[in-house]
Amino acid sequence: MTCLFYQLRRFARSLGQRLPLAPSVMPCPLLRPLVARGARGMHSCERRNPGEECQGPARRHGLAQARRQFMTRSKTGMLLAILSGLCGIGSLTAVVPVLQASAQLSDRIAAVINTEVIMLSELDDAMSDEIIRLRARYDGEEFEAQLLQKQYQVLNRIIERKIQLQEAREKEITVTDDEVDKAWEQVQSNPEAYPPEFIRSRDVFREEMVLRRVAEFEVQRRILVPFEEIRDYYQEREQEFATPTEYHLYQIVLQPKPDESMEEVRERAETLERQLQAGASFEKLASIYSDGPTKDQGGDLEFVQKEDLMEPLRAALDALEPGERSPVIETDIGMHVLLLGEIRKGTPQPFDEVKDEVEKRLYQKKMRDAYSTWLSALKDKSYINILL
Repeated sequence: MTCLFYQLRRFARSLGQRLPLAPSVMPCPLLRPLVARGARGMHSCERRNPGEECQGPARRHGLAQARRQFMTRSKTGMLLAILSGLCGIGSLTAVVPVLQASAQLSDRIAAVINTEVIMLSELDDAMSDEIIRLRARYDGEEFEAQLLQKQYQVLNRIIERKIQLQEAREKEITVTDDEVDKAWEQVQSNPEAYPPEFIRSRDVFREEMVLRRVAEFEVQRRILVPFEEIRDYYQEREQEFATPTEYHLYQIVLQPKPDESMEEVRERAETLERQLQAGASFEKLASIYSDGPTKDQGGDLEFVQKEDLMEPLRAALDALEPGERSPVIETDIGMHVLLLGEIRKGTPQPFDEVKDEVEKRLYQKKMRDAYSTWLSALKDKSYINILL
């Protein structure tokens, strides 16, 4: 409760003016520190006598309707709703006329999660790196559409994080200062081993430790993987645990020469394609035109695994049968043509040799499913109001 009050107080101060009401007229002690900072030049809603109602929107239209108007039309609507829930209707009636006259805000509430708020500035901070990446790829209306979609994704991550931290506090799941100290020392000695967003600060890292612990307590300790499930999983997906399939490939690759544009490289590739269509030998053309390291071997890459290839080449390989040639493929490094010579299928590995790998894969799948179910249940029981 105290944490929420301080968030609300900071938000109220961001209104750009102080609230000119005497603390004595506020029924709620939580509002008095806000109201005590009265401003000059603003009109207050004072009672003319003890029996007279305030002449604000709550009297003219009814309190419920006034609350709805502020929830939809005012950037301070959620502040009013939270304060009214904390302090009662009388406090809201007294403060509505003042907030109605407030100036434009430099910040506002982006979402409410139970007893916590997410400010737009917090969301903007989390979006800063994403905006840079989006601007590098999109512009105009497409940028705006991608930005809006990413904004909701990032906001959802913040909401999920806060919900889990709230659950940890409710269950009294914590980490000690000593545990944080020891873990933080490991981070400092090898920061590359951790995602950058986890180690932005010591406080963020502590939260990450709490999140991991609450997941272990609520989800991980309940996961069991019986031997029978491991064996059945292997038998149903035996081919997935086979040795990798290998492909005997030949390649011609054309790369830009000094002072040569990609358009000129494409023209060379079109000439090469016409020669191949006319029946010229792939290996001979590779030895003449290819810029790859296997040029002298007629472009022979020998046996390779699909994972060793660039993504566009993997996609082209999927469409080939032995003896077939791909069309020209463009990648970041140049233009490619592939010839598939032979496919060497992988062979299944014995269960005993891959049992640990099967168990790990099955455990991770169960963990993901259970975590997703648990997080969905947390969301279902939480009050979440997104105000973007």
